[in-house]
Amino acid sequence: MKLSSNPAIKFEAAVVDYSDFRLGPISLEFKSNLACIVGRSGSGKSTLLSLASGVRPPTSGKVFHVEKNMSSLSERTRSLLRISLISFAGQHPIFPEEETIGNHLTFVSKLRHAENKEVKTLLERFGLFDKDNKYPYELSGGELSRINVLRALIGRTQFVILDEPTAMLDRENADRTIEIIIAETIKRKLIIATHDELLIQHAKEFIELSDGKVFLKRNIDVS
Repeated sequence: MKLSSNPAIKFEAAVVDYSDFRLGPISLEFKSNLACIVGRSGSGKSTLLSLASGVRPPTSGKVFHVEKNMSSLSERTRSLLRISLISFAGQHPIFPEEETIGNHLTFVSKLRHAENKEVKTLLERFGLFDKDNKYPYELSGGELSRINVLRALIGRTQFVILDEPTAMLDRENADRTIEIIIAETIKRKLIIATHDELLIQHAKEFIELSDGKVFLKRNIDVS
């Protein structure tokens, strides 16, 4: 599948309805290499990311990934597009308990056609080089949180979408993770829900949500 040289994710009056909450209508376009989404708990950040990642279709409206309307595609085509285009790390990481971290990350690297050495390099960058033979239940919440971000960075997906990537980390590991994230913006686009002020300082797009609506949107050099 041929991918755009200048990809974007675009919302056109996108709405997600729950029994007690509505996100939207949202109309915006993610074009920069680092967009940060902020807002209080329950403001709709995670729901917005699920739309951006293609995991959840809108109740109404449209979401375009590289000019393709995801709602108009078959489930198989959507899945193929997500694998080639988008990697996503949710706020609460899930890993197969019966596999070592190394085996699981190797499987992900094959799925995304990554180089064999990439997993080892990322483990070293995150300070987790000695965790590849561990099972998820043997690791701390902070270690699993870093591996969750690491997993999203495997391969060359054009978009990386992260939900609160530093929320469970101490300051030292949060700073290391932010440094790695910022380095990734040189080669692809990241959309991140976060409360971390150090990460927000690097944002080229800033979107604040309140009660399911865009309260504030600011572009900072999106050229």
